[in-house]
Amino acid sequence: MARLRKGDNVTGVALIALEQEAGRGRLTRSWESPAGESVAVSVGVPMGADSEQWGLIPLMAGLAVARAVKDLGGQASLKWPNDVLLSGRKVCGILAESVVPTAVVGIGVNVGQSEATIGFPQGISLVMAGVDVSRAEVAAALLARLGEVFGEDEPRHTLHLKDYKQWCATIGEPVRVHLDATTIVEGIAVDVADDGRLVVSSGGRTTAYSSGDVYHLR
Repeated sequence: MARLRKGDNVTGVALIALEQEAGRGRLTRSWESPAGESVAVSVGVPMGADSEQWGLIPLMAGLAVARAVKDLGGQASLKWPNDVLLSGRKVCGILAESVVPTAVVGIGVNVGQSEATIGFPQGISLVMAGVDVSRAEVAAALLARLGEVFGEDEPRHTLHLKDYKQWCATIGEPVRVHLDATTIVEGIAVDVADDGRLVVSSGGRTTAYSSGDVYHLR
């Protein structure tokens, strides 16, 4: 258990696990963190009543992880909303849920996996990308950057969204957005709105989407 800090202020609480056997990802997908290979962090951050901020929480968590990876020596990018990528492959998964008045953000970072143990071809670990660091170093970098993005009165609106856009590799890309099992949209991702929605231009129309599985088409 650790506390997130911004200066002298406590801004949230984090639970760090070095192994997970029954984790959960999006759409109730199972998530495992083998012992010795990854770092899993669950962060509880008190949130205000402004509903616009809730949609930005996953984005800001992704930004914090991307910054932490850079601190550790990796060149990360973001795929909307919060997949952290190294060399175009996923190094971190994030799931954010609201338990009013708290946001609970689950973060899993691949640290020591090899090609043989990574588990899925789109995945990558820090070690595979040439970032040879300990899990303690990863946890420390994560806590520092999470405290940074969640440590201001209105961090998601006024301080970090512009930076998120600079890290986001989805903006400007042709994308396919799976909104549900039967609804698919293809177009160009042109922006991220102030509330965190992905803005896609398709068929002469521009629409903002708050959720969906996004695939880069090049």
